[in-house]
Amino acid sequence: MVYNSINLLEDSLQPLSHWERIYLWTSKTAKYLLILAEIALVITFLLHLYYDNKLNALKSRINHEVSLLQEHRKQESTIVMVAKTTKELSTLMSDKTSAATRRKYILSLVPPQITLTTFMLNFDTISIAGTAGSYDAIKTLFDNFNNAKELDKDSIVTSTSQLSHSNIHFNLTCNFKNAQSNK
Repeated sequence: MVYNSINLLEDSLQPLSHWERIYLWTSKTAKYLLILAEIALVITFLLHLYYDNKLNALKSRINHEVSLLQEHRKQESTIVMVAKTTKELSTLMSDKTSAATRRKYILSLVPPQITLTTFMLNFDTISIAGTAGSYDAIKTLFDNFNNAKELDKDSIVTSTSQLSHSNIHFNLTCNFKNAQSNK
């Protein structure tokens, strides 16, 4: 007897050959790999957006810090200028006091028989000129300058000339000992 049967199984449920199974496995695997690649692409895109946002925020912060540093640099230059001006003023004030002290010191070395016609004190350099009634007064002046502790003996330059029988003209130039250390 021959039975006519109805095949209720779908094609996919029917037993498959070896090659058909490899084909089905490959196609399913390819679908899963494609899904994984799409997920990786979406994750990469989201990470790119995340890090791009962080990078922009970092650039903004750096620009803000740079602008603050530039503002501080302007303030620092102003402070340095004020400090320099203050230092120069204090130096000028001390030089003024020092100049007055040095002037008194130089005048104390000049004997009373000498009349000064020129007195110049330029920082640490002294130039004086004058007249005297005798060579003894000029010798006393030169000796006073040579024996002075605050003056550099090597820098003393002198000259004399007789203007008349009673007047002898002289020039004297010298430096204070600390002339090089102050400049």
